[in-house]
Amino acid sequence: MFYTSRLLLGFLICFASNAHSASDYEIAPGTLLDFTYKIAGVSFQGKFFVAQSKFSIDFKRPENSVFSVELDTKKSSAGFYLATQAMLGSSVLDSQKHPIIKFFSTDINLKDGQFQIHGRATIKGITDHIEIFVYLKEDITKSTHSPQEIQFLIDAAFSRKLFKANGYETIVGDRIELKDDVLLIIKKN
Repeated sequence: MFYTSRLLLGFLICFASNAHSASDYEIAPGTLLDFTYKIAGVSFQGKFFVAQSKFSIDFKRPENSVFSVELDTKKSSAGFYLATQAMLGSSVLDSQKHPIIKFFSTDINLKDGQFQIHGRATIKGITDHIEIFVYLKEDITKSTHSPQEIQFLIDAAFSRKLFKANGYETIVGDRIELKDDVLLIIKKN
C-alpha cells in the first residue's frame, strides 16, 4: 500500500509538471493598438485600448497555446474627435451597449516564427471568426526558460459589415486593419 501511494504521488507530480508547461503573458493593460481604416479612400489611424489579455504560450507544444484579448471601446479612438464619436455611436460599435470587443483563440499554429491564430471575436454582440497573425521578433521555440518579455508584430483585418458595425458605409471603408508592434510581459500571479 505504501509503495502504491508513493508511486501514485510520483506519477501525479510528474504529470502536473508536464501538464503545465505553458507560460502566461499579457499585453500591458492600457496599451494602445494601432488600427487603420479609410474615409473616402483616405487612410486614417485609430487606437484600440487593451483592457486585458492573456497569451499562454506552451514552448514545448505551441499548438497548445491560448490567446485572448479584450479591447475597451469607450477608451479607444478613431484618431480625431468626429470620427471617434461616430465609431463609438450606435451604428458602428455602439459602445454604450457593447463596451468591450473580445477575442479568444480556437486554434494556434506556429511556423517559421509566426503564430497563425484562428479565433472568435465578439464585436457589437456578434461573434464570428477572425484570423490573427503574430510575427515574433525573436525565436522563442529554442528557449530553455520563459523569457520575461516577448516582442512581436500583430497583424489582423476584419470586415465591419460582418459584425454589423458598418455605419457610414457610403464614406467609411468596410475593412479594419490592426497592425502594431506589441510587447508581451510575463504575467504576475
